[in-house]
Parts: sequence; C-alpha cells; structure tokens
Amino acid sequence: MKVLIKDPELRQYLAAGGGWTANVDEADDFIVTTIAYNFARQRMPSHFEIVLHLPETNELIVFAEGLGRALISLAA
Repeated sequence: MKVLIKDPELRQYLAAGGGWTANVDEADDFIVTTIAYNFARQRMPSHFEIVLHLPETNELIVFAEGLGRALISLAA
C-alpha cells in the first residue's frame, strides 16, 4: 500500500521531486498517513486528500481530507 497526497483540483499526486503527476506509480509514497497529512497541512495552500493506493488491485481510497496552511503552492 502507498500513502499519497492528492490535489483534488489538479487531480494529480505529489511526486518525489515536488512536482505533480497523474501517474500513481510516480507519486511520492509517504508510507504513514499521519506523516502525509502533517506534510500536506503545512505545505499545501488549499484542499488536499490523503489517498491510499493498493497496487495489487490498483484501487484508490480517499483516507482523509484537509486544508493546507501554506501561503504559496508546491511546484506545479
């Protein structure tokens, strides 16, 4: 299972380099949901979703939603 941060407006996932990708295989895996949530809360300027990706079935589950506090967005 992968723990991902998704921008619901862009419909993309945060990639390891700080950019965004539509491909879940290229998304950064935060491993732990609380780490992903805290990271997104501090660094996202707007709404975000924490998504669980199950590679075996390619299933995506929205685990949590939140509102970021950052004044500027991550690299687009």
